[in-house]
Amino acid sequence: MLLVALTATSASASVQMQFLNVSPGVGGFKMYNYKESTASVALLHNNVSAGAMNWQTGGDDATLPVLPLDGSNKLVTFCIEIGQYVTSAAKMYDKTALTSAPDPYVTGYGNSLTKISSERAGLLGNLADKYWNSALDTGVENAAFQLAVWEIVHESAAMALSSIGGIGGLNVGAGSFYVVGDRTVETDAITLANSWLAGLQNVDLDPTKSLYALTNKCYQDQIFYGSTPTPDPEGDPGTVPEPATVISWLGLMTTVGLIARRRRAAEAA
Repeated sequence: MLLVALTATSASASVQMQFLNVSPGVGGFKMYNYKESTASVALLHNNVSAGAMNWQTGGDDATLPVLPLDGSNKLVTFCIEIGQYVTSAAKMYDKTALTSAPDPYVTGYGNSLTKISSERAGLLGNLADKYWNSALDTGVENAAFQLAVWEIVHESAAMALSSIGGIGGLNVGAGSFYVVGDRTVETDAITLANSWLAGLQNVDLDPTKSLYALTNKCYQDQIFYGSTPTPDPEGDPGTVPEPATVISWLGLMTTVGLIARRRRAAEAA
């Protein structure tokens, strides 16, 4: 996953989204916040469903980043903000780079002045590169992916950053943010999420894919996994020419210039 810096034009693009359901997934989780300073535990949410979030969109305007919609303009996302809710009413979401999304507090409310760090975004990207397209079939797998995402963005910074390099400091069942499940299907999802988290590194495994954020000030922010913009030698908005491409274009323009000068010289003779 490549961390993409989008242009101002593409960063302000928006899309109409209407929440449909969580499927596949697992319900019944309890979320807690542990405050070390006071040794207190607070229940954040009860009977939470975790899994793939399905949306009906109004279609994409093709501004970058392009949404990976199916033939019915439906989109699959995962949540990065537990302090807010979704609604079945159609709402406008802004498409933006993941590192430009508000950083959720451990209690879940995003601070618009603080953005998700590149370290956390890198871990999310590594998670997506490994599992988004290859291991998200069953309800347990989709729930595990969502739990892992929540752990990365809602765990304390010290615990989250200790995972970089494969140290494995993230744990869905422990820390300042943790999740509990009573049924076997819930504990299976927690166990799988922890196995994935233990192997994460801030390493880009697929530069052709990137994670992006969909943000709304009043409703849950989301992430989706889409194609990384392809460099364009003509410099269209949202693209950056690669050095090799620039060199080849300079060579081509030099050749064209030589041909034009030779034609003018021949006509003058």
